[in-house]
Amino acid sequence: MNSISKLDMKNIIVDLLFENQIKERYTPEDFTSSRLDMYNRPGPDIDGENNYESDFKAPVSADDILTFSTLKRNTNASDKEYSPANKLELKSAFVDLISQYDNNEIDNEISKKIWQDVTDILDKVR
Repeated sequence: MNSISKLDMKNIIVDLLFENQIKERYTPEDFTSSRLDMYNRPGPDIDGENNYESDFKAPVSADDILTFSTLKRNTNASDKEYSPANKLELKSAFVDLISQYDNNEIDNEISKKIWQDVTDILDKVR
């Protein structure tokens, strides 16, 4: 198809734009265009406060797949003035701080000590 005439192009455009309007009397009553039928769906169920209501439950959530290594790292977690604003930032800050050390720097004894201190602090907060 090296070239197409203007008349052929015009006929194609008219057929696509007006396929259901021009030939109405020749089509059955329950006919719908397959090209346009994909847009004929109900919209989302949104209440007056723009809250989206859905019955869809994802079979797998992101928490099932993501690991701590994929968390966003806080670049200022090693700063003494830094204070996490919420639980997610706190978790990410711990991961960021611990990942700055090599495996040989934190051995089993240090790991146990860190774990004991963190659990003691969390027990006092509850």
